[in-house]
Amino acid sequence: MPWRRWQAARARLVAALQESPQAAVHVHGFVAALVALRVHARAGGRTPGVVYYSPHGSASLGRLRTLGVVLQWLARTLTGAAPFDRVITCCAVESRLLPGFGSSTAPRSAGTQPPARLPAEVHLAESPVARCFFVQPRRPATEPLVLAGVLDEGIAAAERMARLAVLLGDEVLHTRVRWVGLVRPKTAPLLRAAGIDTLAVGDDKALAGRMAEAWVFVAPVATTRFPLLLAQAMASRLPCVALASPFNAALLKDGESGFLCRDAEQMLARTRELVESAPLRERLGRAARQEAARRFDESLFRQAVLLGYGAPARRTPGGGAAEPALRTAAGRAAGGGAR
Repeated sequence: MPWRRWQAARARLVAALQESPQAAVHVHGFVAALVALRVHARAGGRTPGVVYYSPHGSASLGRLRTLGVVLQWLARTLTGAAPFDRVITCCAVESRLLPGFGSSTAPRSAGTQPPARLPAEVHLAESPVARCFFVQPRRPATEPLVLAGVLDEGIAAAERMARLAVLLGDEVLHTRVRWVGLVRPKTAPLLRAAGIDTLAVGDDKALAGRMAEAWVFVAPVATTRFPLLLAQAMASRLPCVALASPFNAALLKDGESGFLCRDAEQMLARTRELVESAPLRERLGRAARQEAARRFDESLFRQAVLLGYGAPARRTPGGGAAEPALRTAAGRAAGGGAR
């Protein structure tokens, strides 16, 4: 039961704080933030100095946003404080959904474009993509192969891809569709009926190998959290077609690093266009890889999280402060050295 899990998490955190005070706690999800708030009231003065919060697609920013606003208001009313001191988000879109924050500019790496305006005390650390997706050589299948998938329930995504698979498998294109990600009991029969292969990919290296074989990646839903599969496909130099949504649009620029589509019909047209044009696949795939390298490298994520925690800048040999050597879109460290 969720309530028992939350009670157990609260008890464990209280016990940890009673053993020794913590300078900071990083909670993931709004319920975890409320647990931390409750701990603050029960820990007998041994409370964390700072509470960091990462939404991770929390329902309190989506379908339960009204409830999230009410809970934050109750937290402020009962304790005089917010349930968290600073937000570290993996996607700038989330920052615009957070209630009660002002406006400030988040730090950015050298050589990148200025980021969107982010609320005060919100720091952007975009989700990383494992190195294996960047280094896996491309080896496209001999016949057209489209990958698609989601990392949640995905019934709407499965229905959309089933329709696309039937139309893409006509006598002209002979395109196969392969599903990666989660397969639920409700989606498995639908995918099977449409002739879609389903792969239980157990680790990043296996998934990177599957993406290396594909011609196109399709993100078939307007996700409400960071679209990790889409980011992994970009790192794999796959041209991508995605249903237009704020989260998908935060990764792809329509016509430049991929295609954003208003509906299933446009997704079908763009996917056919990519299947039929090798030069277009190469251009969009190369642009997607460059964007992924600029934003989703694991070392950039580590640097961004440390900056979010307020870590001091590194020192130069001469003793002066120095900014972290973050990589640019070309894969170079600030200052010009090649990777």
